[in-house]
Amino acid sequence: MGRLKHIHFVNSAWPGSHPVYHLIHQHPPYGWSIDLPGDDAADLVISPTRPWYDGKRPWLVFIEDWVTLYHSDILNGATEGVDVARHPKTAALRSQFEQPTFRGIVCHHRGTFTDLVCLNLTNKLRYVPVGIPRQHRVPVGVRPEVTFLFINSWMNAHWNFRNRGGELVLRAFRELWQSGRRDLRLRVLCGIPPDTDPKETNFALNCEGVQVLQHHVPDDQFTELIRTSDCLLLPSHRVHVHSVLMPFSHGLPVICSDGWGLNEYVTDGVTGFQVRGMYGVVTWHDQVMRENYSKWPQTLPMVAGLKERMVALADCRWLLSRMGMAAHQYVNDVHPIERQQGLLKELFDNSVAL
Repeated sequence: MGRLKHIHFVNSAWPGSHPVYHLIHQHPPYGWSIDLPGDDAADLVISPTRPWYDGKRPWLVFIEDWVTLYHSDILNGATEGVDVARHPKTAALRSQFEQPTFRGIVCHHRGTFTDLVCLNLTNKLRYVPVGIPRQHRVPVGVRPEVTFLFINSWMNAHWNFRNRGGELVLRAFRELWQSGRRDLRLRVLCGIPPDTDPKETNFALNCEGVQVLQHHVPDDQFTELIRTSDCLLLPSHRVHVHSVLMPFSHGLPVICSDGWGLNEYVTDGVTGFQVRGMYGVVTWHDQVMRENYSKWPQTLPMVAGLKERMVALADCRWLLSRMGMAAHQYVNDVHPIERQQGLLKELFDNSVAL
């Protein structure tokens, strides 16, 4: 057996909780370990989301979308009308990626890989689908009430609440509850930001059918909240890969939007539902993924479609169960952790062998 090789995560604001860090740390490729506080003795450096490393070690950048490479010159949610090809940061990135220590960009979303081919920043591109540890499937729709879960992000903070569809979720549930649907429950696992419509905030904090957890919860409690829910609600502006695949792994279907990238994971009517109204308004594809988060009020009519899908699953328990089984099968077939480990081992080994 050869020497164990070491990875250092640089500039990560979320060590131990960022999904990329967490998955690789808990399930490292064979022969690799993430246990170094600095890059002095590292064999390989990983920079999550942004290319901020300028040291002497071989390094990779892991991204979910192309915009994070341009931070803070171009910001998420404000890419409409931006001429990316002629932007000064594009030339700067191309120069940076020509460094001999740079080993490539790792995309865990296929749409992002396609965007980077279009941008032609580097030919050092690799698509590595997210791997999810296998979980026992939980039965859904077997309790008297159907419980819907909304999660903001692994940080449980409130600043992405609206981007992930939080205000749509609160409004949809309020209208259903006030119409007499006492067989529904909602769990909100995140802070509710102060600029949320007071009507929705007051209802969520005072309704007996809503549980709001506005603080970080430990991993075991987080898992238990998923396993005792029936469906995830994610009518988000765009794809959030881990937020979809994690409930899938436990056998929960997902009701999402038609925002950019979500159709790669949620098959409408099979592993969940896609509610129309986000694509072409807040996110869309125009050579590359585009976003204009300021247009989110135009998506409020999506509430009707969201309510319709929630009621469909509550009233048709066999459909809820069938979707849960399909979601569980999909994530085990397409996104097993073993696939990620194998692809990353090949990539990491090749990166340090150059």
